Amino acid sequence: MFGASLLATHPLLESRDFRVLFTGDVLVTVAERYFVLTFSWWLLTGPAADPPRLGLLLALESLPVLAVGVLIGPMLDRWNRKWSMLGSALMQGFVVSAVAILLVTHRLSFPLLCLAAMLLGCLIPVFEGAANAAVSQAVMESRLAAAATMQSSTLEFSNIVAATLSATLLSGFGFRVAVVVSALLYVTGALFLLQLRTVAFTGNEGNHSYASELKAGLEYVTARPALASFVGVYILKMVITTSLLIFIPMLVKSVLGGAVHWVAVLETLFSLGAILTALALSLNATENRLYPRYACALALLGGLMMLLATTASPLALALNVIFMGACVAWLLASSNVLFHRTVPDGMKGRFFGILDTLAAAATPLGYAGVGIVSAIANVQGVLAVNGIGLVLLAVLVLFIPRVAIRPIEAFASESLQEGRT
Repeated sequence: MFGASLLATHPLLESRDFRVLFTGDVLVTVAERYFVLTFSWWLLTGPAADPPRLGLLLALESLPVLAVGVLIGPMLDRWNRKWSMLGSALMQGFVVSAVAILLVTHRLSFPLLCLAAMLLGCLIPVFEGAANAAVSQAVMESRLAAAATMQSSTLEFSNIVAATLSATLLSGFGFRVAVVVSALLYVTGALFLLQLRTVAFTGNEGNHSYASELKAGLEYVTARPALASFVGVYILKMVITTSLLIFIPMLVKSVLGGAVHWVAVLETLFSLGAILTALALSLNATENRLYPRYACALALLGGLMMLLATTASPLALALNVIFMGACVAWLLASSNVLFHRTVPDGMKGRFFGILDTLAAAATPLGYAGVGIVSAIANVQGVLAVNGIGLVLLAVLVLFIPRVAIRPIEAFASESLQEGRT
């Protein structure tokens, strides 16, 4: 009875807007991930295969986020977030449709593919920033923690669906059909987002200049030591864990003799562990004792990484990555709850734009760190170093100043005022 009551009040069942938002977010994110996976295979195994170009393509898609994420923030707080998401999804779909037409007509060149990747890199932060900012508008304040927890699983949902769909279509129908499906995914996601109630996702009127609102967004983080400290921990955690899935193929090659099917199995188990944990947490989401719980998840993940460095059994590897996925979901859910319950609605576009930019910068730093450590140690050494880093970060969390999460009734009343400051 208690479980049924929790399920009945879950935001996916209780709020039509959140259900539509979550589904549209997953579909568009699947399309984004699917496009990258498909053209990764195209450059690795396609008729014009050129593996060294893959790194350049991925870099050109990622670089625009470093500028667009911050700069678009004030506009996301002004614009209606439904139309921001819908516009970004449709424009991404248009770019991918153009790529599909060029591929089908044998006119797709690598420079044109790079141009498409850069355009997508400019549009993705608009969608992600608007989607993050829209969560609190899709549910009642009392359901915000559960909605934020559920929304944190979007990427893992998308990774599984995108990887499965890309592999299936590429093996069964080839690159042309696969790219056409990518464009259709954007259209499907846009159709879901079109069902959102427009009036629920309005932005600020924007009475101040763009420059002053951009400055206010930056100062919102820098002028709050507790929030800035947690953001710093969040980014450091990303630097350490962003290359987590790289370790799986490295470990499979080192321990299991490079059996490719084990890479797919372990990465799927990692994502399933994350998704199931996010679902479970969303049924009883809370911000109580958030910092100690966050520190425990960091320490546990670090311990699992160090344990992984000593593991040789396939079954032990499988169990380990499931628990690692659970820890990552725990960390993402906790940070998402804190950000949503701390940052007022009128500032969320700017805040998540800044956060996305910092996260985009953390990715190459994480990969560079893996490269540096792996140059002097094997994969087991890299895992051990990263695990120790996470344990030290867990200790740090216990000593940083803590964000005071405001009561729900005060949170809503402060949102508009702070958003226009």
